[in-house]
Amino acid sequence: MKTLLSEIAYTVRGEVISEENIYYNYNKNGIPVYSSNTKHQGLIGTVNMSFYNDSNAKGEAGEITWTTDGNAGNFILRHEPFLFTNVCGKIIIKKKYQKIISPQWLALYLNLESKKYVTSKGGNSKLMKEQVDNIEINIININLQDKLVKEFDIRINKLNLLISILKKLNNQISKKIISKSKIFLMKELFDITSGRRITQNDIYNNSGDFPAVTSQTKNEGIAWYGDRKWLTSIEKNSKKVYVSKECLTWTKDGAKCGTIFHRDYEFYPNDHCGVLIPKVELNLKWVRQQIQPILYNQVIAKDAQGMLYEEQMANIEVDIPVDDNGEIDLAIQNKIYSEYYKLIQIKKNLENILEKYSI
Repeated sequence: MKTLLSEIAYTVRGEVISEENIYYNYNKNGIPVYSSNTKHQGLIGTVNMSFYNDSNAKGEAGEITWTTDGNAGNFILRHEPFLFTNVCGKIIIKKKYQKIISPQWLALYLNLESKKYVTSKGGNSKLMKEQVDNIEINIININLQDKLVKEFDIRINKLNLLISILKKLNNQISKKIISKSKIFLMKELFDITSGRRITQNDIYNNSGDFPAVTSQTKNEGIAWYGDRKWLTSIEKNSKKVYVSKECLTWTKDGAKCGTIFHRDYEFYPNDHCGVLIPKVELNLKWVRQQIQPILYNQVIAKDAQGMLYEEQMANIEVDIPVDDNGEIDLAIQNKIYSEYYKLIQIKKNLENILEKYSI
């Protein structure tokens, strides 16, 4: 039986939920907020029950979300109450069709079929409500739907197993190559700082092409682009805020607190973005891989409620390879990174597949 999605389901767009909304209503174990983010199945934060109750963009378990902008056309079945932003929509199967249509199958079907309905303009893809309503659905027997979902789950489990194996190989490569290492505090390796707050209104009045980085993880933390002359003139404690050296940054708060990014370009960090500028020779791409799990564990262990500030960062311990004289060994870092770079790329490709077809 062929029909349009609008015949078998209701579609609803979300509402604007800003970074500030999430920050000031943050709850570590709260209600998830979904957007068009390409990572973490669209999760951009978790909020308290009060904010959830006041919102007009609620979703329930068993409903499907889809991304309308940017990473358009990603459909995911949700298993708990949620909120969804204006670049996200939800699909509710109509009551009279709930016994003949599996939501797991519908999410999978839409992921496979929707791409032909996605439009692109200026590099930004879109799949709006009107387009989703007009997606043609070929409804098959419910038993066959369940069979296809089970077969798909088996393939997903195999991908997860491969990713797990790759993680173990990464660790084995490091152990095999490193003969000597030494524990350093982060403050021994890096100058640790953060930026200064700027508002969306500031950026609106000073638009340009100079990247401004926040605590968001979408687009690697680049939230806005502002005027270069203006952003490079801003000071904090009599020092320029913008960064022109190769460095690492981390998200100081929010749902993905402790997420590390490598940057080899000029940018402006705001007050929610921490900056690590190396004092010694380091392969920063390798260091990023090394310390990322440490930072996530630090946030969890300290019950930091999505906060990891400069004082905490300074005293985190990290194991770094050294030579026979006890000096930091850059050559070994480079060798390790080159050895498992290919494994990292394979792992990323597998994770992208999982994100794309999560049901």
